[in-house]
Amino acid sequence: MRTTTAIRFSEFVLAVLLLSLPGMAQGEDAALVGTVSDISAGALPGVSVDVTNVATNVTRGGITNERGDYVIENLPPGIYTVRVSLPAFKTQVREGVRLEVRQRARLDFSMT
Repeated sequence: MRTTTAIRFSEFVLAVLLLSLPGMAQGEDAALVGTVSDISAGALPGVSVDVTNVATNVTRGGITNERGDYVIENLPPGIYTVRVSLPAFKTQVREGVRLEVRQRARLDFSMT
């Protein structure tokens, strides 16, 4: 009987630990979101968005969707350089983009 009680208690503890993992996984990371459009405010799908951490030189990238929107998540807080590029358009670069703990920053671009 004791063994059954010990097993059930162990299962309970394991369940509590597993349920707490999503909260622990949220962490301190930030995200960068935005929309890329042309000069007439038309959405630009397929734009390459590269976000480089200045301190570590690590780059994360993404592509804009059909509405010209992008989301780059799980970025450690820090200073970033953001580059957007698409053939036939002038590449744009924004330097010194500061991301804070758990911040969801918006950075839109208008490409010519």
